[in-house]
Amino acid sequence: MAERVYGQREYMIALAKVWGYNRDKIVAKYARAEQDGKVIRWNKNRHISAERYANRLYSDGLTKGWLYSWMKKECTIVVGIQH
Repeated sequence: MAERVYGQREYMIALAKVWGYNRDKIVAKYARAEQDGKVIRWNKNRHISAERYANRLYSDGLTKGWLYSWMKKECTIVVGIQH
């Protein structure tokens, strides 16, 4: 059975649920997941490293408010992430 591939925001939010506001940990875990093929980068920014992209995605989530929106409402995303 093939391993599930997650959406970018979905995975970043799941990491934020586990690691809180630990940006360094979230970025590192996200970059590793991308390198392992668990998260697919759909946009045209393939020329930048996974770490740099993860940092940009994290910043985007903070700026636009989607990264920690689950704190304000019930979130139905459940992702098994190991520490």
